[in-house]
Amino acid sequence: MQVTGAASLGEGRLGAFRVTVFDHCVAGTALDDADASTRWARLVGTDAEPPAGLEPFLEHAAVHGWQRVAVALDERSRVDLLREIAECWAGSSADHVVFRDGFSPFVAGTLDLKGVTTTVDTASSGVTVLVLDR
Repeated sequence: MQVTGAASLGEGRLGAFRVTVFDHCVAGTALDDADASTRWARLVGTDAEPPAGLEPFLEHAAVHGWQRVAVALDERSRVDLLREIAECWAGSSADHVVFRDGFSPFVAGTLDLKGVTTTVDTASSGVTVLVLDR
């Protein structure tokens, strides 16, 4: 029902990325490959190996809202932004990184996180989240 409702609202709600995730969930393969290289490819859109130092972030932190906030960025800009986010995460002890609803998408040239507020909170599930807002 959720998929049918989203599909009726057009591409903005149910794009190729979400359909691919759904297909992997149905096939039972969504979590089969969670290594740093695979996460890097999903977040940045390249098959290149992730830069040294980002492995802990890629292996341990789930990033929520990434597709929404990075949609207009090229590969280089995505890499730069992930480096900054990984630095924030490294000092937080959080399990997840969450872009708050309403966080406007980044555009090339405005990638720094100055002006972005970060808070660490515990979700009702017990998961620790680093919330990014501006």
